[in-house]
Amino acid sequence: MPRAPRTGIFLAIFSILAILVQTATAAKIPAYAGMTPLEKGAGGFPPFANGAARVYNAHVDVDEPEEEPMKIAVGNDHPAYELKCAVKKRLEERGHEALDVGSHSAESTDYPIYAAAVGELVASGEADLGVVMCGTGIGISIAANKTPGVRAALCWNITTARASREHNDANVLALGARLTAAPLALEILDAWLDADFEGGRHARRVGQISDMDARRGDGG
Repeated sequence: MPRAPRTGIFLAIFSILAILVQTATAAKIPAYAGMTPLEKGAGGFPPFANGAARVYNAHVDVDEPEEEPMKIAVGNDHPAYELKCAVKKRLEERGHEALDVGSHSAESTDYPIYAAAVGELVASGEADLGVVMCGTGIGISIAANKTPGVRAALCWNITTARASREHNDANVLALGARLTAAPLALEILDAWLDADFEGGRHARRVGQISDMDARRGDGG
């Protein structure tokens, strides 16, 4: 009897192993299903962070510490309306008051309006923190950072969310509704709220940013 080509056998075995690995990965990591194709990486597998660590955006269940209720300003444009509603619900579940500056529908509108409104509430102290959302999160974060005193950080995974608070003392979180699925966006929000500014050498650098704001305010 003729033998089957070895190459075909090896390819079949490799394909089966690849499917098993991907299935096991999805089952092991709760947040995997909510990740975007960009975050899953080529072939649908989670990316490797410079070969040093695997960044899976996985949520780890821990005992949630008691937190002081805060006033958190939220703003969005039309592509991010549904995500804003989900963010408001999560904030209220955590015991915070959401100060919703709009937009209040999915009708086309301009993100700088809502970035400015959130920024003013945070900079004035009327809100403790802020969350801004647009399609990519890029435009609304740029606009929010035009308000002196605002440190808006566009975050796309749990690692960047924690770092923005621990190292940069970010007081506004920016999210991209078209690039980040709602389940992952809420995990990013939780991680951002749970993180604390570490101070130390980071305080010196954040202070330098504040000095830049002061010079800009003086017209320097």
